[in-house]
Amino acid sequence: MMFANMLNKKARKNGTKIIEKMNIHEGSIIADIGSGGGYFVYEFSQIVGEKGIVYAVDINEKMLQYVSSNIKKMNLNNIKTVFVERKHDLLPKNSCDLIFMCNVFHHIENPVDYFINLKNYLKKDGRIAIIDYDKRNKFSYIALTGHTTEEKTILDTMKSASFIHLDNIKILEKQSFNIFGNNL
Repeated sequence: MMFANMLNKKARKNGTKIIEKMNIHEGSIIADIGSGGGYFVYEFSQIVGEKGIVYAVDINEKMLQYVSSNIKKMNLNNIKTVFVERKHDLLPKNSCDLIFMCNVFHHIENPVDYFINLKNYLKKDGRIAIIDYDKRNKFSYIALTGHTTEEKTILDTMKSASFIHLDNIKILEKQSFNIFGNNL
């Protein structure tokens, strides 16, 4: 699947730097929402090890089939694919140490409600990492096609959904990268 390979190649560019900033440990449970071609899923799988779980969550069945195929080829037993149709009821409650979203925020309808619902799947001390293209370059292809979100919008949304802003990570040139904590 060419599109999935292209997504993975793009993710690989800054992948190591991104992963280092999230402080992931062996045994962690991670949900990659909008997992696409699975680059981060495979990387997370290696870090969390046999005691951890990585959920590859997507609304695109073909992407999840691609990920499933690679899981078998790579013999990775700690990854579970989750197909959702704009619903969020398929992850175990209070299970995730980290919910990771890369270039997904701009697709979410009713983001405050969406993130309030996501709280159900986080552990008490769970975190959400959100990376999205920023509107800094208004004349890029990504901006012109509406695949951006102003960082302020992300921060305001997460505050409205009762999350605590833990970190603003400045390692990506064209994307914002923020980590939020569960404020129970």
